[in-house]
Amino acid sequence: MIVESAQVLGHLLILPFLPGWALARSLWYRWRFPYSARTLEKAVAAVQERASTVDSYVQGVLRGYISDAPIFNGFAQNDAFLQGRTDGGLLRRGEIAFEEIPTQHVTETVNGGLILWVANRISQ
Repeated sequence: MIVESAQVLGHLLILPFLPGWALARSLWYRWRFPYSARTLEKAVAAVQERASTVDSYVQGVLRGYISDAPIFNGFAQNDAFLQGRTDGGLLRRGEIAFEEIPTQHVTETVNGGLILWVANRISQ
């Protein structure tokens, strides 16, 4: 009981720092991305009206450009984010130009766009 109480208390003490950590992480990705993330957002928004899908795709491109490291297993990711990671990797390797990022891939998906990364990795 004491151990469980300590774990809960530890988690509660971390909560106030999570938004700051998420902001710092997002800024770090944008800083490492050599292109204009704002321009990318505008280009994607021109073909996709849902702001959440635009944001997911752009975040995927930023993370895919920085690293090919796999996403933590078990986390639900939407198709726009996963497509963005793929396109970001292609951009980093020079297989596509920044101006050619295929914004037509940012589309609506079934069930709100959520898929399990584990299932996606198994099917590949």
